[in-house]
Amino acid sequence: MIDYSLRFESCHTVEQYNYGEDGEDSGQTNLVKFKLCPSNKCGNGCKGAEYVAPMEEFVDAYTEWQMNEQEYKCEQIRENCDCDDYEGDDDDACENSCYTAKGMYSTCVDQEAEEVSRFLCI
Repeated sequence: MIDYSLRFESCHTVEQYNYGEDGEDSGQTNLVKFKLCPSNKCGNGCKGAEYVAPMEEFVDAYTEWQMNEQEYKCEQIRENCDCDDYEGDDDDACENSCYTAKGMYSTCVDQEAEEVSRFLCI
């Protein structure tokens, strides 16, 4: 699964009818159709199985994955940032310059601020 990516295909709304003891019960279910493609072939040429999942579960899982991926990238930048030779005593300024150099300043700094405010609000 490491070398695979999700490829969104389409959304669908399905009407459901359940006949139980109390009579007819109906409702709508929102679904997402997607493919799991090799990451290097995630363009229009991806062939393979198609999957369907409830939209709410798909969006929750995808959003959580995105957040974990961003957190991982920020952590990698911070771990590989050489602040020992930085011309100041402010480690935050050094890390911020590393984030800026990688084009991840707003993503990483906003994420850290959100984590701190979440910690303080508990």
